[in-house]
Amino acid sequence: MIVTFSSPGTSGVLTDAALRTARTISDWGYRTLYIDWRTTPGRTAPGLVNLFDDRLMGHDSTAEKYAEFSELAGGGELLLLPFGHGALAEDGRDEWVRRYREHDLGGIVQDCAEQWRGGFDLVVIDGRPAAPGRGTYLVQLPDAVIMTCTAADAASAVELVARADEARDRLPYDLGRILAVPVLAGDEAAARQAADRFAPWLDAWVGTRSATEDVLAALTPKQGSDEPWNLLAALIALDFADTSVLTSDPLFYLDAARHLAGGRSRAIDELIELLGRELESGQWSDIGHVVTNLPTDVATLDLATVDRITSRLVTVRNAGSDEPRIPVPDEVRALVQSLITRLRGTRGPR
Repeated sequence: MIVTFSSPGTSGVLTDAALRTARTISDWGYRTLYIDWRTTPGRTAPGLVNLFDDRLMGHDSTAEKYAEFSELAGGGELLLLPFGHGALAEDGRDEWVRRYREHDLGGIVQDCAEQWRGGFDLVVIDGRPAAPGRGTYLVQLPDAVIMTCTAADAASAVELVARADEARDRLPYDLGRILAVPVLAGDEAAARQAADRFAPWLDAWVGTRSATEDVLAALTPKQGSDEPWNLLAALIALDFADTSVLTSDPLFYLDAARHLAGGRSRAIDELIELLGRELESGQWSDIGHVVTNLPTDVATLDLATVDRITSRLVTVRNAGSDEPRIPVPDEVRALVQSLITRLRGTRGPR
């Protein structure tokens, strides 16, 4: 998933929201790319726009070429990609429009987006309002937009999201509607009032209006409390699923988000190790039955699911008699390898 953090106007509020969320999710074990989409006077380090330039020239460059790893206090690693320098960074909107029209920059951006979705659990874009390329980070790239604002500029935030949705409809990429989440700097009452303004985008993933108000209130930053920020990170990590749990049992929701990344990694490691085993023919048959349902089982909020599945794999492969052992059959190998690929793309409940 690609998530853009932005705000209306040029001043911005909650300016550390994107980086804070990226760090939290990365520390939980999710593979996270943070794109710092802002120009900084005097900064000469290459970055995102240089990646786009490479791709426009036919080079198969990746984000890793220009990004750097940042080690986090919790033991995780966050990949940081700066905005970079060059015509796209310095010549403003006209250069972006020209590249889209004359050089198919939109196609390059779309290719990069698909590559990022396949290589990372989450891409967080810190989309500052004054930065060039706003149509790219707010219209084409994101699956979801976190709109940080105050009660006073909530109407401007709604207008910005609505215009982004309209612009997406005109692109030739079948992108679908943006998931939009307002995060208001203020009190919970202001957040509840925002539910009406953002209803066209919120109702699709929250449900009833009262539930929407409760979710926005839970996500409202509170001085001295990390819980709203952690809940926002969990909401993103779990693909905006099960918001009723977010409000009724926030600690469980946080545990689910933390557990999912580690559980998926354990399942992948177990399956990779399995491919090097020699087992009895009956055991391979039993394992085929076990792994078939694993993608569905892992993509749930049941915190015991992954442990149960991996325990069953261990039990199956350790059971047996004196029958001859054989390498993994081709049909089981194909199933397991396909499953590993699917698990690497499984981030949360659907």
